[in-house]
Amino acid sequence: MALDETYLADLETPPATEPLDFDALFTPLSPTERQVFQLYFIDDLTPQEIAAKLKMKRLAVYKHLSRGRLKLKQEVKQHDLN
Repeated sequence: MALDETYLADLETPPATEPLDFDALFTPLSPTERQVFQLYFIDDLTPQEIAAKLKMKRLAVYKHLSRGRLKLKQEVKQHDLN
């Protein structure tokens, strides 16, 4: 039994219509949190690399990531309820 090509084409995920606007997405974050998020999530640096680049301790990087995630979660919750 051969697979129908039109069926397979329907299963493909459509491409994103617009790229994400990370500046708008990261608006609730402090400037330092924004910078850490950019380096971690966009530039794909490790916490150790971020710490060296920003001249801070690795634990401070984790703190900024944790607090930033919490702020973004709260922002999502706030917008979902209203």
